[in-house]
Amino acid sequence: MVTGKKPNFFEYLKKFTNKNYKILDLGCGSGELTLKLSPFFKEIVGIDPFEEYIKTAKKLKKTLGVKNVIFKVADGKKLSFEDEYFDIVFSSRGPLSSEINFIKESFRVLKKEGLMIEETIGEKDKIELKKIFGRGQNYPNRKTKLESVKKLLKQSKMKLVESKYFKFYQVYSSINEVVEILERSPIIPNFDKTKDKAHIEKVDKKLNKEGIKLSSHRLFWLAEK
Repeated sequence: MVTGKKPNFFEYLKKFTNKNYKILDLGCGSGELTLKLSPFFKEIVGIDPFEEYIKTAKKLKKTLGVKNVIFKVADGKKLSFEDEYFDIVFSSRGPLSSEINFIKESFRVLKKEGLMIEETIGEKDKIELKKIFGRGQNYPNRKTKLESVKKLLKQSKMKLVESKYFKFYQVYSSINEVVEILERSPIIPNFDKTKDKAHIEKVDKKLNKEGIKLSSHRLFWLAEK
């Protein structure tokens, strides 16, 4: 169950529809969003460093019969594309703002006045769990995620055009659901069910008949070259 305003990155990206644009999806995963965007742009290239994700994306592309999307195993810090090739580089909870090398390489392959667009995890995401564990992704946060993004963009001479935070809540009905999300995401670094047993028990005590409500925090930002 979700309460609050959940962001829709697909609808946000649709605002930039242009049948002449070439787009790069940085960290495309298994390609669902990449393929969903295919009707709105001339060409989309989806890259990811994990071969299994790209295999899944290619199968889905074949099933859907999409012609204008290319999937490649690639490192976003060392792209094979020529300078000023893309009109837009976007990343959905991918690596774009995780370090300066992703930004710099994306800057290189962007055309003049090209756009960088990202949906990323905000500093208050799953803050309830991070406080219990005493550690977590971007925790303790000495600076906001937006401040980090601004610093990276300034180093690469990109101009921040707009940004917006979204906060919503998801209700998990059991401690098993909470453990499952911790095992498949980087919310709590080095999470281990055995070593973190005491922390899990503290989370379990917060469960009530409706479950446990955890915050989700997202940041959308748009920058221009």
